[in-house]
Order: sequence, then structure tokens, then C-alpha cells
Amino acid sequence: MHPVCANSASPGPLFAAAAGYGLLWGVVEAGKIAFGRKRIVFDSPENFSWKRVSDDDAELIVGGDVEKWSELFDRETDCLELVCDRLEIRDRILENVTLRGYHDRIEVGSASYPMGMLETFAGVGREATIPREAMGLGDVNFLAAIGAFLGWQAILFTVAAASIVGSVFGLAALPFRERSHSIKLPFGPFLSIGALLWFFFGPTLSTWYFGLFRN
Repeated sequence: MHPVCANSASPGPLFAAAAGYGLLWGVVEAGKIAFGRKRIVFDSPENFSWKRVSDDDAELIVGGDVEKWSELFDRETDCLELVCDRLEIRDRILENVTLRGYHDRIEVGSASYPMGMLETFAGVGREATIPREAMGLGDVNFLAAIGAFLGWQAILFTVAAASIVGSVFGLAALPFRERSHSIKLPFGPFLSIGALLWFFFGPTLSTWYFGLFRN
């Protein structure tokens, strides 16, 4: 039977959509717990600067890396930490302090600076801890749609195929990407590839794969 044809005994599209959403939502939350913070110790102290570029966004430059402030925080609770040898902020010069950045404010010790209060600050840092996500919630919604249209069997196949293809692509492209401490590899395109593989070749590939374990 073609993978898009529904079997009368199979769960309906709402169940498949919920299963797809629940599966990736669990991956997102588990990934946040296990890998939600990335600690980077610089080979030597790095100059950094922060400059507000709009009412609600800024640029953070660390060494040669330029990051948009808004892209560093997927959740309001996310926190970026910079361990600073030196920090110049609001006409103050501080040494050996830890700066904590949130999407809407900067905290240094007991002092808190709303983002709208700051135009720029700079310093020298020796290590950073940046927040990160396993994947975005857009991918969760996308997999729910795949499950609704192609069935619950397609969900597991799509996630497995997308992970394999994405890993191969990420490793192959790594030498050609610009250095960035917060590189994000979009997962949505690989979910699309996984869904297409299921649509055209799913039963054949599944039969071949599970047949490997019978021999």
C-alpha cells in the first residue's frame, strides 16, 4: 500500500500530528536540559563589544565573530555569560567580573541595565557560555504536519532520515562555514528530505533496513 493511503485500523491524522509534535517537543526539551549551554574558553583573552542597532536588537562582536543579539536567545530565560578581565559599561571600568546578558537586559553583579538604557559597552573576555536549542519549535510544528498527512509511521522514518542526512551535510559543510560560536544548522530542510524519502521510497527502505537484522 502507498504510504499516503490510510488503513482503516491505523490511527487517524490527529493522532499522527499529536505524535509528531510530542516526539520533537520531547527532543527539544531534553536537548535543552542536556545541551542547552555551550561553554567556550578562548585560547587567549578576546576583545568584545556590544552595540545597540535598534530599539530591541543589538550586535555582539567577540574577536572576529558578529552575532545578532536577538538570535542568541530563543527563550526569555536564556542567559549568555561572559567572564571578563575588563569591562567598560556606563562610564564604569570593572575588572574580573561576570556579565550576564538576557534578551532585554544586562546584569553585572547586583547592577541591572535594561537594554534601552545602553548604547554600547566593551571589554576583554576570557570565556563565554552561550544558550542554545536542540531545534526550533517551527520544526516541531512541521513534523506534526508531516504526521497528519503521511501517517504516524512517517514520523519515525522522517526523524531518522533527517538526522542522518543532516549529520552528513553538517560534517561535509563544516570546513566551508565561517567561524561562529553560535552556528545553527536549520533542521527543517532535512525534515522535508526525510518526508519525501518516505513518500516515494518509505516501505522499500524500511523493508530493506529491517531485513538487515533478519540475516
